[in-house]
Amino acid sequence: MDQPPGGCILIRRKAIEEIGLFDENFFLWFEDVDLCYRLKKRGYSLYYLPSAEFVHAGGGSIALLSREVSETLFFSSLLFYFRKHFSFFTVLILRIILGLDLLFRIFFTLPLAPFRRKNGDLSREKGEF
Repeated sequence: MDQPPGGCILIRRKAIEEIGLFDENFFLWFEDVDLCYRLKKRGYSLYYLPSAEFVHAGGGSIALLSREVSETLFFSSLLFYFRKHFSFFTVLILRIILGLDLLFRIFFTLPLAPFRRKNGDLSREKGEF
C-alpha cells in the first residue's frame, strides 16, 4: 500500500527528522499522500498491517462546509500536490482533465439541478419524475 489513511500512520522519528513533518501548505487533503510520497522517494518502505484496527470519524473536518467549498479545497490541494511533485506537462494534463470535468458538470449536470432533492434523487415530488 503506497498511502495508508493519514489517521493511522506510524513513522519512525529518524524518518520524520529526515523528510520533515506534514506540509502545512495543504489545508485539507493530500498532506498524508505527500508525506508517504516523500518517504517512498527517500527509500523508506510503507507497510500495511491488516490485523490493526482503528476508528475514523470521517468527514469531521468538512462537515460544516458547503459542497462547493469542500470541492474547491480538494482540487486546490490536488493541484498543489501535482505541482510539488510532478512536471509542468503532467500538471497541464491534470488541469485539462479537470477543465473537461467542469465543462461536463456545467453542461450536463447543472441543467438537472432544479430537479435534484437533497438526497440526490432526480424527482420534483416523491414518486414523480
